[in-house]
Amino acid sequence: MFEVALGHQEGDKALIEVATILKEVFGESDIIGRMGGDEFAALAIDTTDKTREVLINRLHNSLEAYNKLGGRKYQLSLNIGIAHYNPETPSTFDEPMVQADILMYEEKRNKQH
Repeated sequence: MFEVALGHQEGDKALIEVATILKEVFGESDIIGRMGGDEFAALAIDTTDKTREVLINRLHNSLEAYNKLGGRKYQLSLNIGIAHYNPETPSTFDEPMVQADILMYEEKRNKQH
């Protein structure tokens, strides 16, 4: 979205910064991928519903620290949706991804109000 106003180079820089933040927050055994555009997904191994808030807080704290560094014409902002895969109730890979996407859009809507 800000690529139009600030150029593709700044957009690429922001994507790299977000990827760096995600790598700092998630563990080495976790899998992080760019889904497209400005959407990323992370498969956090050994994460439970109880650790969801810990992950969200770590992500927000890391994001806040990056924004305090300055040196750019914008602030980084993330919307997060975390879904838990329970191996006792198997599902396809898509089901928790859809749930996480729904939660991410809910957070985005809540920020706008």
